[in-house]
Amino acid sequence: MSLETQAINKTFLIGRSGEAIRVLLDISFQAKEGQFISIVGPIGCGKTTLLRIISGLEQATKGQVIMDGTILEGRDPQIGLVFQEPALFRWRTALQNIEFGLEILKKEKKSRQAAAREYLQAFGLERFGDKYPDELSSGMRQKVAIARTLIPNPKVLLMDEPFSFLDSQTRISMQNFLLKVWDEKKITIIFVTHNVDEAVFLSDKILVLSERPARVVETIEIDLTRPRDRVSSETYAIQRKILNLLAHQ
Repeated sequence: MSLETQAINKTFLIGRSGEAIRVLLDISFQAKEGQFISIVGPIGCGKTTLLRIISGLEQATKGQVIMDGTILEGRDPQIGLVFQEPALFRWRTALQNIEFGLEILKKEKKSRQAAAREYLQAFGLERFGDKYPDELSSGMRQKVAIARTLIPNPKVLLMDEPFSFLDSQTRISMQNFLLKVWDEKKITIIFVTHNVDEAVFLSDKILVLSERPARVVETIEIDLTRPRDRVSSETYAIQRKILNLLAHQ
C-alpha cells in the first residue's frame, strides 16, 4: 500500500464578500506501507484541513490524493480518522461504541460484538466494555475511539492531535500504546501534532509545514532505533532542528 498527495491546494471563500483565504500550497508527500509520518507546523496553518482532504471529508481546490495508483474521490473505507476529541456516543457503552465501526458497514450483530470484545481485551479495556464514556478516563475514551476506527481494518490511520488534551503521564502512556498497536497492525499512520518531542519519539518521517498558506518546508527522515531514548543527544538534535525551522516561519 502506498498513499500519496500530489500538489494539494486548498482555498476557502469566506462570508458574503467571497474573500479567498489560501490555506494549503502544493502539499506533496508519499507514505509507504507501514510508515509512521508526523506533520508539525504553526497553529492554524492547515494541518487538520490536510487530514480532512486525505480522509475525503474535505475536497481539495487543486491536487490529488492517490492510494495504490488510484485517485481517491470522497470517503474511502481504507482510510480511518481519529479526531482530537474522542467524539464517542455518550448513550452507548464502550463495546457499543467500538462495534459502531462495523455496524455502519452492515455487519451481523454477533460478529461485530465478538470483534469489539477482542479489541477491548487487546486494549486492556475488557473490564470496561459496559461502561459509558462519562465513566471512562480520558485515555480510555481515546483508546475506544482508536478501536472504533481500527475495527474495519483500514490500511491508513489519520490522527489529528489525538493526545493533546491528555496530561503528561497519560500522554506518554498513550504514545507507547499507539506504537504497540502500529507495530502489531503494520498500519500506515499519518499523525498531526504540535508536540515536537512526540513527533520525534513516534515517527519514521516528519513533515514540517510553514505558516499559512502551508507548504512543506522540510521533510525529516528519522533513522533512530526503537524503542527510542527521549533524552538522547540524537533525539535532541532532531528536536532542535525542527524547532529552528518552526521559529523562522
